[in-house]
Amino acid sequence: MRFVHHLAVDAGYSVDIVGLSCAAPSVAVCDSELLDGSVTLAHVSSSPSRVTRLALCERDQTRGAVDGAWWPKSFDLSSELPDLVAVFGSWIGEVHRVVYDPSVWLPAPARVIRRNEMVSLNPYRLVFSDTIYLMGTHSRDAVLFVLSPSSSCEEARHVLCEVSSSAQPMNAKALRQLVQQYASGSVRWEDSAP
Repeated sequence: MRFVHHLAVDAGYSVDIVGLSCAAPSVAVCDSELLDGSVTLAHVSSSPSRVTRLALCERDQTRGAVDGAWWPKSFDLSSELPDLVAVFGSWIGEVHRVVYDPSVWLPAPARVIRRNEMVSLNPYRLVFSDTIYLMGTHSRDAVLFVLSPSSSCEEARHVLCEVSSSAQPMNAKALRQLVQQYASGSVRWEDSAP
């Protein structure tokens, strides 16, 4: 049974979580917009009229397992992280650290302050370039496969749909293969669309 839950993350953020059960949302999509030049609103919904930016799935303990896939608008972590941190803060607790590969992202500050919360940004070259790690409170974390901001809408939509509709936990290797198949033209999305 699907549900939609509206959650006010904090004074400036609003989130609709779409999932399969009230206990643990398994699917979410995210986008944001700037209102009045000062307030950012994070949208999370399954509406086909919105651009999907984040899809979540179950994560198991296997090597390379991910909690979902994220399609940021740019390579600028300081502008991309506030929405992501707001959404994940409701699931893994206050996000206090983000680990990323600096060879992919634009130079980022050591810390980002959102409201009264400080998030440390830690560049680490041994992290896969297509993943990002969010560390929350009480040793809870999230690992996301990151689609390039330059990915086409069609490619991103199908990868995110694959993640959100998967009955099994996803891993970064399978998602890399899916992206490579798309790039090589060996996958026709019309044939594989759920």
